[in-house]
Amino acid sequence: MTAALRLPPGEVPTLTEVVGPSELAATTVVPVDEPGGRVGSADPVPIDEERLAEQILDHVQQQIDQVLARLVEGLVRDLHETLALTLHDTVREAVAKALARSPERAVHPGHRSSVD
Repeated sequence: MTAALRLPPGEVPTLTEVVGPSELAATTVVPVDEPGGRVGSADPVPIDEERLAEQILDHVQQQIDQVLARLVEGLVRDLHETLALTLHDTVREAVAKALARSPERAVHPGHRSSVD
């Protein structure tokens, strides 16, 4: 099997050149493989700029949604861990203060107090 030789378009914009979609739509030609491995030019195919922009926007939005979902999951996990530690510390400090204010620091028989 022989790979078809593909020639670059006549005018390729440089990276610093700004090309608008309307300029591209007027000159877009889709290469078609012909029998025998030659590349020919088909009739120009009109591009529906609105539809293309919508497809690209949908694709980018899906990627953004996936990234945001991963970030939110990580953030929720981190916040949950931090909240659990803070709650534990707050309860421990409250118990210690309550015990320090108590005139009798006696623990009921058979009940163990664990502050930590």
